[in-house]
Amino acid sequence: MCPRPSVGYETQTGAIAGNYYYWPVTNGHILKVPLSGPGTESYTVEISSVLASASSGSLTVSAVEYKLSSESSYVSAEKEERDTDVFIIPAEIGSSYDINVTSDGTVYSGTVTVDSASKGGVSVSFDGDSLKSYTDSTVTAYSDVDSVYVMKKFAAFDSSRTIEGRSTYATGVASMTVWGGALFFGTSSGYTYAMDFDLNVLWRTDTEGQNYYDCPSVSGGNVYLGNYNGQLYVLDAATGDVKASADIASYPSKVYGEGGRVCSPLAVGDLIFMSISDGLGMNSTQGGLRVYRFGGSSLTEVLSDDSVGLSSTFMTYVDSEDGSWVYFLCDKGLCRVSADGSGGTETADSDVSGIRGSPVNVGGKYLVYQDYAFSRNGSGGIIHVVSLDGKEVGSISRPSDIDQWTMTSVLVCGSMIYIGTDGGFAVLKSDLTVGVSPGGDSGGLPGWVIWAAVACIALAALAAAAILLARRAGKPPGKYLSEKLGAMSGFRNEALSKTAANKRRLLFVLVLGTALAAAAFLCCLAFGPSHSMSLSEAAGNLISAIDKGGKGLTNDELYVYESRLPRAIAAMAVGMGLSVAGCMYQAVIRNPLVDPYIMGVSSGAGTFAVASIASGFTLWGLLGNSDFMVPVLAVIGGLLAFGLTMLIAVLAGRTSTSYVLAGVVIGLAFSSIQTVILTTSDSEDLQNAVSWLYGSFTSVDWDNVWLIFFPTVFMCAASLLWAKELNLVLLGDDNAQQMGLNVRRFDAGMLILASVLTSVCVAFVGIIGFVGMVVPHICRMILGSDHRLVLPASIVLGAAMMLLADLLARMIMIPQELPVGAITTVIGVPLFAYLLIKRGKMYSG
Repeated sequence: MCPRPSVGYETQTGAIAGNYYYWPVTNGHILKVPLSGPGTESYTVEISSVLASASSGSLTVSAVEYKLSSESSYVSAEKEERDTDVFIIPAEIGSSYDINVTSDGTVYSGTVTVDSASKGGVSVSFDGDSLKSYTDSTVTAYSDVDSVYVMKKFAAFDSSRTIEGRSTYATGVASMTVWGGALFFGTSSGYTYAMDFDLNVLWRTDTEGQNYYDCPSVSGGNVYLGNYNGQLYVLDAATGDVKASADIASYPSKVYGEGGRVCSPLAVGDLIFMSISDGLGMNSTQGGLRVYRFGGSSLTEVLSDDSVGLSSTFMTYVDSEDGSWVYFLCDKGLCRVSADGSGGTETADSDVSGIRGSPVNVGGKYLVYQDYAFSRNGSGGIIHVVSLDGKEVGSISRPSDIDQWTMTSVLVCGSMIYIGTDGGFAVLKSDLTVGVSPGGDSGGLPGWVIWAAVACIALAALAAAAILLARRAGKPPGKYLSEKLGAMSGFRNEALSKTAANKRRLLFVLVLGTALAAAAFLCCLAFGPSHSMSLSEAAGNLISAIDKGGKGLTNDELYVYESRLPRAIAAMAVGMGLSVAGCMYQAVIRNPLVDPYIMGVSSGAGTFAVASIASGFTLWGLLGNSDFMVPVLAVIGGLLAFGLTMLIAVLAGRTSTSYVLAGVVIGLAFSSIQTVILTTSDSEDLQNAVSWLYGSFTSVDWDNVWLIFFPTVFMCAASLLWAKELNLVLLGDDNAQQMGLNVRRFDAGMLILASVLTSVCVAFVGIIGFVGMVVPHICRMILGSDHRLVLPASIVLGAAMMLLADLLARMIMIPQELPVGAITTVIGVPLFAYLLIKRGKMYSG
């Protein structure tokens, strides 16, 4: 139950950490929303109340009655359908109402009182033992209230995570900052918090003044925070202890607090830059700039400039060849101040007016910001691109269908510009480094261009050397290189024995495959749809992040360590696992068309995963609702399908044909169930289920990557122990039996090992095809049918192929991510066709 204001706002900015978005709302909750979702963990917030609708179960109140306390008969409240049914009670300030709330067959009775609150607000309180068992909320609204709405509370919401405060409304969480594995934020109740990523409170400090929007700045182990009481605070990031505070804004306004607003501070070394205002919100008319120095236990004023007037909430730091500057937009235009606090305020562009959002630093070369007003009378509705000296070098018009008032900054990721207005959200594609710099001066070549130039020069030098040596030998360059490479790799060296040639060929493939896998692994860390860096920078950030133990990371280190490293490890492991599983299946079943999914594993895993995602299947309540529910069900489904396949194959005589046919039958059975679920489900998670079937590494993080990596590596290593036995199986059952191999037991053991390996691979990432069939074929075409050579080669080439496929899936169609399975097919088909044409006659199966 909450007051229904005439207007409701959620103006705070959340934070992304790991695979979750942390969403602060004004009712005192932080909603932890999975980025892979929306799924059952997503929540919907409307006005300033937790509606928190979910796909599981009913969340509605069935009836509400109300009457003035002085009246004798009840009136049925009008129902309004939203995400959950809401019942409307007309309200007048100064009145009390008796109400009966019917929910899930239980009637809750009590009194609702709507009364004046301090500082111009309106208080809505709920009383009565029965009603308090349903809600004990006391709500304060800082806007007109003409009605109270009643709804079902979300039973699954973890109330222990509610932020403590002086009253329910005044506990609203302000904007958040992520630093060192924790979330830092102020609240409108005056408390400042640090929480871990599971929303456990690490510390809470009473900083007294209210904070509705502004985020803290965390640097050097200190938290810098401003409030609506005109105070700047410096807190210890580890303990929350107050190290220093200063009164830096003093205005007579007491609407939102006492003293004025101190906006989001920016810490640069020992200096703190921030704007201040009179604290009147949208009606503010006075403001200025403040720069303070923190000396360890005290704050000292360095610069005070009220002439700039109202200024942007956030300061923007830029380190350039021209020096280090802090930029901001204000009544004077685009201004800047030296990052060492000297020299006072400079006006970079006095023609700028009507900008409310802060400027955004793009590559240390440009600043980007958008107009506050929408397009009319030849002005407004523009995204501006300016150089650091304030000269406009480009502009982009906002799309007309979403062009409206806006106070937000833009977000620039690579060539994509993300904007939000009161009219909606849009993604624009515009390369800010093209066509906006006068004279084409880009400030230096990108790192990838330099590396590409070095590679081209090296290749040209090698080609020139090869041509020179070929002429001396009196042979064409192509033939000369082919003979030399063949002799070095062991593929064309008649002087070597067969054993020595095989070892050299294996060494050549392992070195080449390992180099390819290492290069692909590093590229996966360096390149991404939202931010890319050079290979050397990626390696440096990885080493630095590991050295820090994953704590207190920079943005680039977070990209590499938290987002891309787990995904690259998983891609490498899955590529290894599927390739080895396919190799074992093809040997045991003695059918070159077999892949890791021939035993029905993929169909069984897919059916159970789809049932869980699209229909909320929890194995009849045994698993509950957890992050590991879908992977566990996928493994169970895959192993169940494999077990049924084995049962039918055993009853059919345990021949290679019976295994294949049994797998086909079971696969078709599970696929039909899967189709029925997808066809009949109307869940909002249907697209997520389909995406899982295509295969993706988006859900991999540090919580689950080791559940993929360690079992896969162990089973791949175990398969190498049976390489000789797999060679015997190729001779046929009778010959293998005569040489002492229990063929039936060995076949069953290898099929179980391969199926468990496949189930582990698909559990977290979905179904990725083609790798398990093609990589073993490629290895056999290169090395022959000896599994002592084929298995280790499959491990390195499978890892390289999957890493490359995942990289391409992310980068080909930014911001959309393609299915990894489609990419593996695109990569594998041409290579497989080439080898089949070139070496098909030599292929020994």
